[in-house]
Amino acid sequence: KLASLPDDTLVYCGHDYTVENYQFALSIEPDNQAVKRCLSEVRQAQRAGRQTVSSTMLCERTINPFLRADTSELKTALNMPQAQAVEVFAELRRRKDGFFV
Repeated sequence: KLASLPDDTLVYCGHDYTVENYQFALSIEPDNQAVKRCLSEVRQAQRAGRQTVSSTMLCERTINPFLRADTSELKTALNMPQAQAVEVFAELRRRKDGFFV
């Protein structure tokens, strides 16, 4: 349901795990330039004392692996090229549950 929201919809989370979430995304797709760029921007904002909590659905659809479970790029990164999105999502959840920075 989230993925169907308009691109400019603002997303606010209850806790700021932005850096950790980007690090997780990079553990799945280490060459994802969009995630690398966003991680760099967030770290810079944190150093400057700025908030990092809001995002947009466009950004989330681009970098959040859970919202990209149906993409061939993510399926390939997980070595699940023929998997259904729900299977990819479940594998992401399993890996995220065991992911510690």
